[in-house]
Amino acid sequence: MGDIMRKFILLAAAFFAAPLFFAYGDTSERDLPKRPELDLEKTAGLILAYTNEERNRQGLQPLRKDAVLDGAALIHAKYLARNGVLSHNESKLTYPKDRVRAACPEDRPECVGDYTETPKGPGRYIGCCGENVIESFANNTNGMPFFVVGDKNGSFRTWKGSVRWFTEEDLARDMVARWMNSPPHRMNILMAKYSVMGVGIIWDGRERFFGVQVFGPLKDGLKK
Repeated sequence: MGDIMRKFILLAAAFFAAPLFFAYGDTSERDLPKRPELDLEKTAGLILAYTNEERNRQGLQPLRKDAVLDGAALIHAKYLARNGVLSHNESKLTYPKDRVRAACPEDRPECVGDYTETPKGPGRYIGCCGENVIESFANNTNGMPFFVVGDKNGSFRTWKGSVRWFTEEDLARDMVARWMNSPPHRMNILMAKYSVMGVGIIWDGRERFFGVQVFGPLKDGLKK
């Protein structure tokens, strides 16, 4: 009787322990701290401000906010978030100048020319415009993800690192700092010929923000 009772106790322990272990290992999205709703327009404004801080350190003129370039940047940020890629090209609006043209007012569809420099020679233009792109995971561990997707339904099973969501200031600082640490992106930020900039920020609905800067050498004398 003693052996039977011991076997019964062991089986019962295994039965009740299994659900406890499963519940411990099945960390879902519900267990993550709630992500605050960031004001992405505020974030875009901070990116402009922090970009101008970097230009000021180099004795450069500050960039001005530009509505058309904001629109072009937002068009591309949405494309990047929707497709989960980092690229300067799109399937339809292939180049930055195409997205600037798409963002032009309806009554001035060719306003892309406002951001094109004086031709270097007959039919040769330097072109429009400079563009930086970036993705930023939404916590404060150096732009790295703090959770991983664990099943085909997209449930978040585990996380890594500190689980603290970015604020608007965190996100803007992260993006500008990482652009400044990349020579080609830094070159765009510190390009003396640029005078205006647009910013687009989009959350992909899961774990990443996609950011786009578009720079333009607005023609002298053109009123915006």
